[in-house]
Amino acid sequence: MVMQHTYLRYECADSFGLSASSSSSSHTTSPLVVLPSPSSSSSSVGGGGGTTALSLSCSHILGVDLRTLSPSVKIGHRETLTGGVGTGRALNSDEVTCVDAASSGDYGGSRVASGWQDGAVRVFELKAEEVEAASSSSGGGTDGPGLVHSLLLSEGDDDEFASREPLVLNGHSGPVRCVAFDRGGNAAASSTRLASGGSDGAVVVWDILAETGLFRLKGHAGPMADASFAFVPGRGGAGGPGMDLLITSCGGDGLIKVWDLEGQCCVQTAVASGRRVSCSSVARIGTDEYGGGQGGIDDESRWRLVAGCADGTTAAWSVEAPGAAAARGPSDGDDEKNREDSESLPLRPMGLLTLPANVEGGGGNSNASAKSVHFHPSGRYAGVHQSDGKEILIFRVRSKEESRKKRTRRLRRRREKGKGGAGGNNAEADAAAGGAPGAKGKKNKRKRGILDSDSESDAVDDDAAAAPAGAIAPQHDVEAVSAQDEFEYLATIRASHRLRGFSFLPTRKSIRVACALSTNSIEVHAVKKVKGTSDVYEATRVRSSDMYGHPTGIRSLALSSDDRRCLSVSKNVAKVWNVGNRSCLRSLPLALPPRRDGSGRGGRRAAHCYGLCSAFLPGNAHAAVGTREGHLLILDVDSGDVVHAEENAHDGAIWSLDVKRPLVKSGTMRFQVQGEEDDMGESESIAVVTGSADKSVKFWDLLRGDDKHGPELEHSRTLKMSDDVVAVRYSHPSAESVAETDDRGASKRMVFVSTLDSKVNVFFDDSLKFYLCLYGHKLPALSLDSSDDGTLLASAGADKSVRIWGLDFGDCHASMYGHDDSVTDVKFVRGTHYLFTASKDGTLRYWDADRFQVVQVLGGHVAEMNSMAVSRLGAFVLTGGMDRQVRVWERTRDVVFPEEERE
Repeated sequence: MVMQHTYLRYECADSFGLSASSSSSSHTTSPLVVLPSPSSSSSSVGGGGGTTALSLSCSHILGVDLRTLSPSVKIGHRETLTGGVGTGRALNSDEVTCVDAASSGDYGGSRVASGWQDGAVRVFELKAEEVEAASSSSGGGTDGPGLVHSLLLSEGDDDEFASREPLVLNGHSGPVRCVAFDRGGNAAASSTRLASGGSDGAVVVWDILAETGLFRLKGHAGPMADASFAFVPGRGGAGGPGMDLLITSCGGDGLIKVWDLEGQCCVQTAVASGRRVSCSSVARIGTDEYGGGQGGIDDESRWRLVAGCADGTTAAWSVEAPGAAAARGPSDGDDEKNREDSESLPLRPMGLLTLPANVEGGGGNSNASAKSVHFHPSGRYAGVHQSDGKEILIFRVRSKEESRKKRTRRLRRRREKGKGGAGGNNAEADAAAGGAPGAKGKKNKRKRGILDSDSESDAVDDDAAAAPAGAIAPQHDVEAVSAQDEFEYLATIRASHRLRGFSFLPTRKSIRVACALSTNSIEVHAVKKVKGTSDVYEATRVRSSDMYGHPTGIRSLALSSDDRRCLSVSKNVAKVWNVGNRSCLRSLPLALPPRRDGSGRGGRRAAHCYGLCSAFLPGNAHAAVGTREGHLLILDVDSGDVVHAEENAHDGAIWSLDVKRPLVKSGTMRFQVQGEEDDMGESESIAVVTGSADKSVKFWDLLRGDDKHGPELEHSRTLKMSDDVVAVRYSHPSAESVAETDDRGASKRMVFVSTLDSKVNVFFDDSLKFYLCLYGHKLPALSLDSSDDGTLLASAGADKSVRIWGLDFGDCHASMYGHDDSVTDVKFVRGTHYLFTASKDGTLRYWDADRFQVVQVLGGHVAEMNSMAVSRLGAFVLTGGMDRQVRVWERTRDVVFPEEERE
């Protein structure tokens, strides 16, 4: 029996760089939620409100301190073991899709519910001290709990996530799209029930204390979009004595359904005047600013459902328990038909939310589908966000008395204009409008004129589309309190970029909104009255930060020689990270420095550049970046300045660059400085090689600069190629291998060049003499790397293959297949023949180049991977891609048997 060769297992330890946006946030209406303040009581929210926002961050939930916009807490769970394989300490490879948070009881903690791509609902318990630590964390590093998760430490000393063992609830056959706690009408109250909606179209109600599902509600024909609890006065049932507990749900079929939890059935299906509903939200509105739970129900308390429609309009409904209208008696504007309908239907249409004529966007003035609708925790304000815009429309909910006065004025204007009432009790309408009780109104048949303003006309008079069976009539009673009477437009929040989601902060003195942007950043906006006015509001941006994440996909990663810092490059920006604590040290703008004309008064503005490749320079104080515009930049890592810019270094995009690493003896990490002689009596200068789409490879000497200007680049040589250069790489042999150079010179310093014609050419570095031409790839090789002993070359191709070449004769040792898409990067582990490959299929593969077999397949990225960096001893690997996150893969002490991995 042949003994199998064993390896050490790599597992994902952590991820960072994704602070406010993930691929799943485009499918949910709740990608951001504010964590309840630890000082919250059962009846109110602390004066300072919540200071931590929870956002989706791929494999975990990231808490962001809204005062500094820095990470403060990280909530995640370990990977579930399959067949006992693995250490059981790795970061999970699933993706979180939605999140909600509520208070967990009297001890001051918080309960966080999350839906995941694998169909599971996970409920995390955050202790009071962890919530306090998250709220009091003001730094951008490791003050918060669970911000660093590493497998390199011993298990007893491991710094774990803030919550290690969540409650796992499995009940959906597809990804979970929404989760919502039952707060009983109080934004700060604790909850023991949870509702989740999945892509399978089902709503599942869970008992958190019993850790079990109560029942499943089926009725939607498409994926769920929203689900909310409504705790309304009624006959008594699941909500307690005298209370009814309802669930409103919105699905991909464009319908709103109301479910009675006592009968576990759908009691109503609603449409918004024939418009497809895309999102919804339910809240209780009352005199108590932050709700009073069951005991806080009074004459002012009322429930409202606001739904965003696919055509950009926003509709409102009144939510009541079945039979509530008959029990309370007739109200203003209610006729006999409406009272009969209210006895069996819990939703009463109130019409559309309208905007003043001078306001653009939102409501009926936009064709963009509504993405999300949210209420303020007090129920006094509502926000509407369109799917393709940067704006959030903020509405104030008037009190009952204010709504009645508004209705009276509206009816008086209708009567004065000769429109009359539509349906309902005309005597009551005339009396409410100030006319004689016996006056008789007529139903207006006239079409809306071009001079009629939106505020003076009925928003839904023309909504006569037939509703499906069991649905309410689309028209609302124009003489009852309508959405126009109850919802007053305040202001429009305009973010700096497209929005992915928003959430109200539980503040009393002002309206504050946290916004998650599509650029992987978070902003905080405030809505306040304009000084000197009584009813004019304006929105201002209070805080904004893009420090902790790339706005676009990561194109390149580079590690410093001591493995302490990482450089990530994307469009217009490069970021320097502390690998140890996952914090962003500096954000470096990629731009050419401004140039002034001869007079010194004007000239060219700073031109932004798209970074494609990067590398640290010896000493780790500077880094070189190649751009799509053909510029070559040198950045000062500490100051963040561009100390040298080689404009138009190439006439095309610089796809690849590499730094000639001076010869180093085995076991040492000392870099050879230009002009110094090493122990072998040789001298070697620091150089940079770049490959571009202009069919040339250029060599640059790094010149020492003074303290004021920094290092500079000097063009030394150019190597012309027959086609576009895709990748370029130096060989990095050790000093011992160079000393043992044979007659063929195979261990000398070489330059590898991959071109668009699928060839890999090998040249000697000193003379640029052609040495080998490697054929075999059907598509261009996107990345190259050689082993330290100078015997093997690995090429990663767009044809999904990894080829191993011998540098003695240029023969192909093996062609290894396994990736499902183009292989974008390849790196050898220093001192070994083990290598890693990254691919557009989102996986990282670990190979043995001697036995030509794959050791491990590591998944976790939700988009294509573009680059990776391997530490000098292979202790960890960093990967980055178009999902804008950097994942950390660490080597463990667990043994891997390739045969078992394949099984």
